[in-house]
Amino acid sequence: MDITIPGALADFIADSNLATGADDHDPASKATREAFEAGRAGRGRTIVITPTLEVLNVISEFAETLLAFGPEATRAERRAARLWIERAGHARPRLLSSETQPDTARDAAVPEPVVVRADQVRPGDTVLATFPDDLTIDTATEKHAIYHAAPYTAEPTPYDPSCGCTACGLYRDHDEPVVTLATDTPWDTCDPAPAEAPTLIQRPAAEQPTHDEAAAEAMYAAALVTEAEATDGTWRGQWIGEQPDDALFAVERPADQGALFDDRATAPAPTVREQQRAALARIRAKADADRAAHRAATDNEIAAECAAHGVPAPRTVAARIAARTAEQAPARRVVEGVVVQHAGAATGSTPADADHPNVIAARAALDGLAAATMTDHHDVTDPTEDEQHVRGYLIDPREGDRVAVYWLEGGRIIRRDDEWHGPALDCLADRLRRRGWSVEKMLRSSQCVFAHRPVQ
Repeated sequence: MDITIPGALADFIADSNLATGADDHDPASKATREAFEAGRAGRGRTIVITPTLEVLNVISEFAETLLAFGPEATRAERRAARLWIERAGHARPRLLSSETQPDTARDAAVPEPVVVRADQVRPGDTVLATFPDDLTIDTATEKHAIYHAAPYTAEPTPYDPSCGCTACGLYRDHDEPVVTLATDTPWDTCDPAPAEAPTLIQRPAAEQPTHDEAAAEAMYAAALVTEAEATDGTWRGQWIGEQPDDALFAVERPADQGALFDDRATAPAPTVREQQRAALARIRAKADADRAAHRAATDNEIAAECAAHGVPAPRTVAARIAARTAEQAPARRVVEGVVVQHAGAATGSTPADADHPNVIAARAALDGLAAATMTDHHDVTDPTEDEQHVRGYLIDPREGDRVAVYWLEGGRIIRRDDEWHGPALDCLADRLRRRGWSVEKMLRSSQCVFAHRPVQ
């Protein structure tokens, strides 16, 4: 790959001991001298060479020396040095070959464990340990960690209280938000944890470039110091004369002025770091899309298996499927003179159950009490920030004449033994009983009132 060295920097190197061969005892300096001798003249005083990584490093050392001179260097020299450093980077320590590179160089890239909240664990993190219940994110340190016998890779999902595993059952009555760090663990159960619980993790290590990759990256960066940039700001980088409006032929400036070029040719090229960030953004976007596609396929498989056994799908799965269906639904066509029912929200039940006869009868029996405004994708175990203002009763039709009536506070269902809001379930049961409904006996841990519609 040919690299163009700005003229002022090339002149500075040509006037140094390197050009005379006095520094040939250093292999990199000798290689640089030979690259200059084999190079060709570019525009102006620029030099075009075909360097190795070591030669690029030597040129960066000369550029840093120029900048260190300060006012003693000319304006052109300082500008040429800054241009080279901006594109090719500062001088680096001499890289070892891949055969002789010590393992410590690679080991240094292994990230240190960090303590984060459970709801801050990201997919791909390695979960190393948990902490005693009395510690918080502010007080937990690595010395307090209770390490897992087998660390695992996290794949966080919303907590599903309907999951039948032992671990999820322990948090079914937990008052605070809960997250599931992974459903596939070495102990064959989920790993739920309170959202605020401190967790010791290790972030994935960034891929370290090999010697060959580093060389290619440095070469590409130096190539961005184009001949246009090397002569930018000189008379060679300007358009000489203006084209009169009444010219006989239209002139395309970038193509027809030969070695002279306009601002479009001298526009700064993106740096290597900017290109790396853009590439990383594309990788992350693809990973997010793949993760969403995998989640959708998994939800569909769970829903199909539940349908085959005649049982409803878990609420969280059904909510995600409903949300995706709503996003993929075509835009409604407006037909003049036709009334279209909007199923976005309903009071006292989800929109899907709003027309159920048992729901209509239960709403009539609970007339005058606060009814929750619901959507089909509202997760009553883990409401979103916009759903946390929802409060009131929620009717869920069951088999036959049976319904389940919940009470929501902050968008979340409450238990009967809740000190502040639990009595709301007793109020619902009393109202239904006085309106002729048959109410089943509740336990202290009950989350809803089961009632049967009276025979008309």
